[in-house]
Amino acid sequence: REQHMQEADLKEVLDTMAATVSPKQALEYAPLFLAGHMFFSAMNTMFSEPAMLATVLHELERQVQLKVQVNPDAEFLWHEGDRKLFVAKFHHMEIIQQYLAVRDKLLSFGDGGTLAVSRVERELLLKVVRDFLEQLAEPEAEE
Repeated sequence: REQHMQEADLKEVLDTMAATVSPKQALEYAPLFLAGHMFFSAMNTMFSEPAMLATVLHELERQVQLKVQVNPDAEFLWHEGDRKLFVAKFHHMEIIQQYLAVRDKLLSFGDGGTLAVSRVERELLLKVVRDFLEQLAEPEAEE
């Protein structure tokens, strides 16, 4: 068995947390997920709590932007199982479908392709985060 959590293991952890952990406790786990490059998992802990989800999304966005400012050419690290759960959750989005269409082709180009995929994944994650933040802000604008 590999050392890192695989997609099925991670999904089991998230499902267990959703069933047994209070939103306040889940918010305490979000930084641990972020530190482990499990961005979808950090978001997933808060899907049922919009205010707390916004907090996690803002922190995720801040961390990714900070990494870009420090080194825009650095590889974007994303836990493989978490990335797969993210894609499975949002597969209906056109941007995810476009990403899936080019990912393997880019990876076939070696190191340059790996770096390109890294940038695409970073921007993909930021796009979904910003879209979520926009959706969460909409009810406030209507009030």
